[in-house]
Formats: sequence, C-alpha cells, structure tokens
Amino acid sequence: MREYRFIIRLPANQALAYYQGAIDTVQAVDVEELWICFPARLLRSHITHLGIEGLFALRVDDQNRAIDLRRLGNAQ
Repeated sequence: MREYRFIIRLPANQALAYYQGAIDTVQAVDVEELWICFPARLLRSHITHLGIEGLFALRVDDQNRAIDLRRLGNAQ
C-alpha cells in the first residue's frame, strides 16, 4: 500500500463538474512532484458550498488502485 499527499483548490463552480460526474478522472501532483490519477468520485464527499480545498491523502493498493481519499487539513 502507498499513500500520496497533495493539495486541491477548486472553487464551487469547478467542483460542481466533479460532483455531477461530468469529469471522471482527477490528475494531481503530489508533494514529491509525482503525477497521480484517481477516480473523481472520491472527491464527492469532500465538496462543500465553497468547493474543494485542502491537503489530501490518497491511499492505493499494490496494483495502484485507489482505496480511499482522506482530507488531512487546510492547504498551506
């Protein structure tokens, strides 16, 4: 199992596309500057009326399949 940490900042108008399922894949750069991709559905539970903002951790299994996405705190 591996964990990737990254910051997401999306205003509400952009986060809406993720919530509605119009976007199915998220691409991000983790804190070690590695590009990662994961299913956009994992963001849905983190969307607020302000959008999505914070430091997140994505855990993947040995086959690099997403296990979960956790919000660790505010982005700095």
